[in-house]
Formats: sequence, structure tokens, C-alpha cells
Amino acid sequence: VDDQRTVYCHKLVDWEVGALYRRLLKQHGAAGWEAPFREKYERQLPSRDLILLMGTMHRFPDQWLIISVICPPKLQPETPNQPGLF
Repeated sequence: VDDQRTVYCHKLVDWEVGALYRRLLKQHGAAGWEAPFREKYERQLPSRDLILLMGTMHRFPDQWLIISVICPPKLQPETPNQPGLF
């Protein structure tokens, strides 16, 4: 099995990420915003079904950007007492 992985770096331009940064900066100051920000984006969100919406923008026509981060909760397995809708 080949364990080589390719790493890609993309700019994240999601409005909610910027709003979270500004809120944490206001709450924790310049020295304290990073730890709660990383907690959210490196530990909490990957435990959910993380979806990255990618695209290009007029300002960066040749560069793929992460336009939005979508993170619905993971679906729980069905139990015998609660069947699915379909």
C-alpha cells in the first residue's frame, strides 16, 4: 500500500471564518485568539462531516479557493426502534 499523500494549500475566504476570527480576537486579544480558533477548525469540525465548497473568484481567476465550509453533524446509524424515512 502506498502511503504517500499529497498536501494542498488553499486560501480560505469563508465569511464565517473571518467572523469567528474577529469575535475571538475581541474576546481573547491578539495573544489568545489562536488556541480557540484551532480548537474549532482542527479538532471540532473534522469530527463532523466536513465539506469544503471550492471555486474561483474574479480577483483570483487562476486560483482555487475554499469559498465556504459546510459542517453538518455526522449521521448516526439507524436503530431498530427508529427506522429511516426511506
